[in-house]
Amino acid sequence: MTSALFQTGARKVYILGRRVESLQSTAHTIDPEGSVVIPLKCDVTDLESVSSVVKVVESNEGYIDVLVNNAGINGPRHASVYQLETIKDVQSFLLTDFHDWETVHAVNTCAVGGVAMAFLHLLEAGNGRRGWKTGKLADKEGARPRSKVEGIDEDDFRTSQIITVASIAGLHRRITAGIPYATSKIGAMYLGKMLATLLAPYGIRSNVVCPGSECSPFPSLFLLVSRER
Repeated sequence: MTSALFQTGARKVYILGRRVESLQSTAHTIDPEGSVVIPLKCDVTDLESVSSVVKVVESNEGYIDVLVNNAGINGPRHASVYQLETIKDVQSFLLTDFHDWETVHAVNTCAVGGVAMAFLHLLEAGNGRRGWKTGKLADKEGARPRSKVEGIDEDDFRTSQIITVASIAGLHRRITAGIPYATSKIGAMYLGKMLATLLAPYGIRSNVVCPGSECSPFPSLFLLVSRER
């Protein structure tokens, strides 16, 4: 995603993660000059860490156009549960590493909400920079007003948006990875859908992408759940 944004002319791309070395390596590979891709250390499950990054971006840029929720972990694997013969074996197998379920949901679901909410004011600022009227519009107001801004294409009607990366695993009835992974991804998917409705009056879109594996009947599923106002 960072590479695609860089290659299509993004002015600045901030990439967040816990491992600074990996971030720096990625940034250097994509942007050797270091003028576009900026690595920032961040733990998405820690709101204080997220808030610190928000302050850096706000100080440097004052706005963002797109927020991508892409953090995710697998957690306990449960696909082999179908090979078991007794309910006691199933019970014992699924309860193994049960304490890790909370961590999976913290990263894959809760962090989607926390990070999105932490950046909302910068997403709205992105709309304002592009000439869109900011603030909440009532239903009777109709289309969101927009003023002409020098350097902004008048035919580009995009507004700020949140993109959440979920997974096709969240739509399968059969366990393909692990139960906490699948349930956390469907949680992220539904959260993205709720944000689409919640934020529509503010001109902020929310979309969900559900990648799939090669063996999936739907290798790449895009859920277009944004609502435009």
